[in-house]
Amino acid sequence: MQTNVNNIVCDAEETDWLDLTYTERKYVQTDKKPRKRTKTLVVALIVVAVVVAAFGTAMLIDNDFSTEVFAGIKKAYTSVLAIFQDATPTNNTITLPVNITLVDSVDGVSTFGGGKATLSFTSGTVTEVTENSVTVALDDDTTITYSNLVAVFVAVGDSVEQNTLIGKYDGTFSTVIAESGEVVKQVVASETQLSWQA
Repeated sequence: MQTNVNNIVCDAEETDWLDLTYTERKYVQTDKKPRKRTKTLVVALIVVAVVVAAFGTAMLIDNDFSTEVFAGIKKAYTSVLAIFQDATPTNNTITLPVNITLVDSVDGVSTFGGGKATLSFTSGTVTEVTENSVTVALDDDTTITYSNLVAVFVAVGDSVEQNTLIGKYDGTFSTVIAESGEVVKQVVASETQLSWQA
């Protein structure tokens, strides 16, 4: 008879221990944050796939679609840059486009990098084009030549505005300012402006 009582006491102690362990496991499993992140990622991937599919379908239906889209993007980019800058030369100073970075300025030759697109610093008229350079007349006496280009997108006689795409470059491109045909050596270049003395 004594033996049966001892067995019942042991069973009760084991049951209490099992209940405590079960409670801890239940508490740990209530954290569901990782599942939310996964769901958000899946939804984002589905949205991206739908947008890419719609864009691809539109290009197949209308061959001119891609040309129109990229022309619109280029026009919007140029308009936004024009809002933030006024590159009209006043007192021999030009405000530089925001898409370039000054590398060096020595003896009137300023070298820039920071991208691939060469945008016109000011408005003017294209007076000379070679395989790797473009010269733009700012007025009757002043010209600026963009060189080290790998592609040219303007022709002689074209009127360009500030931030007009005139070419593209690989690594760096250079500019030289000339007054009455003479290269201006005293050019001061900064990250935002190009200034010179005639």
